[in-house]
This record gives sequence, structure tokens and C-alpha cells, in this order.
Amino acid sequence: MEIFIVAVFILGYCAIAFEHFIKVNKAASALITGVLCWTVYILFSSDKVAVSGQLSDHMGQLSGILFFLSYCAGNGGSILIIGSAAGVAAMGMEKIHFFWYLRKITFFALLGYFAGALTFILQQYLF
Repeated sequence: MEIFIVAVFILGYCAIAFEHFIKVNKAASALITGVLCWTVYILFSSDKVAVSGQLSDHMGQLSGILFFLSYCAGNGGSILIIGSAAGVAAMGMEKIHFFWYLRKITFFALLGYFAGALTFILQQYLF
């Protein structure tokens, strides 16, 4: 079983490395590789219930990481006004200068960002 999983991983890694040559996006190759590795693991496992529990735990952890990553990417870009399209649009429409925003607003945006990140992390550990 381990040999098959390693072989699928190596093939998936090669697909990622040669994405331009095979014309397949590396994200799609990575997702397909992950699904195939879990499929091989499930098919060759003797205890299907234990594998189902492992898969469920793995997906739960992965979703938490992805939600936190999306929070950081979405809100982290708003700390500086030029980090988001909405901020650039606001600068143009309201005639906001970058250095004014940097002096007056960025500190509070940074506090809000860290407060949100801390809240997210605490929720992961408490619930």
C-alpha cells in the first residue's frame, strides 16, 4: 500500500513540476493527488471505519487551516489601503492620501486584524 501511495505522490509531484508542459493547473494536480492518495489508502486498508475517522479528522483540520488562510489573505490586504481593490477605489473617490492613511488608520486596522486572528485561533482551541 505504501508503495502505491508514494508512486501516486511522485506522479502528482511531477504533474505539478511540469504543469506548463501538460497544461494542467498545479492546484488541480495537487487536489487530484490528494484524492488519489486517500483513495489508495482506503482501498488497501483492512479497517474502513478507522480510515473514515482519520479522513474526517484530516478534513476538519484542513478546513480550519484554509479558513484561517482566507481570513489572513482577505483581511491582511486591508491593513494598508493599497492592499485591496476597495482601498484603491476609496483612495481615488475620496482623495485619501496613502501617508495620511498610514499615519491615522493603519494602526487600528492592524489591531483589528490581530484581534480577529486571535479570536479565530481561540475558537479553534476552545471549540
